[in-house]
Amino acid sequence: MPDYNQNYSRQSGGYQGSNTRGNDSGFRKEKATFDFNPWNEKIKTWVRNEIDKETISFADEFGGFIAGKAPNNKNEALTTSQIRIAFGELRKIQMNGFNEEKTSFLMLKAKLAYAVKRHDKIGLTEFYNLFSKAYNEVDTKNVEAGTKQFDNLLQIIEAVLAYHKYHGGKE
Repeated sequence: MPDYNQNYSRQSGGYQGSNTRGNDSGFRKEKATFDFNPWNEKIKTWVRNEIDKETISFADEFGGFIAGKAPNNKNEALTTSQIRIAFGELRKIQMNGFNEEKTSFLMLKAKLAYAVKRHDKIGLTEFYNLFSKAYNEVDTKNVEAGTKQFDNLLQIIEAVLAYHKYHGGKE
């Protein structure tokens, strides 16, 4: 099981006025953000080529993080319904065919960006960051390569969703 006290950087919320979020100092508690640095190149490889056992290790660590397992992030967790919205859209694209649903795929990044701003939760922001990294590796001009890469992206998201639930992701 991943150690949630490591591998996360800190983000300070800055001054928020007096007694913000129950903190008398007027400052938010620091929130952990996920450190993608050790994973960036691997995510590209997984999308471009294929997933492997290391993908599953990443999904376990990342799924726990977005479920709120990192220090000070319990109230910043991604909900199961938020992740399922994206996953459902990805499944629809897969069922109808990547080539036929290319526009829906392209728009999904914008829809997630809107959700990030609307909900303002670290878990959703980090999920968007993962999705963006994987999304940028999908070739939308070459149908054969793009379809394979899309399927790999879908498998990564599916593994993250499974581990999010395993680590106690809430509705």
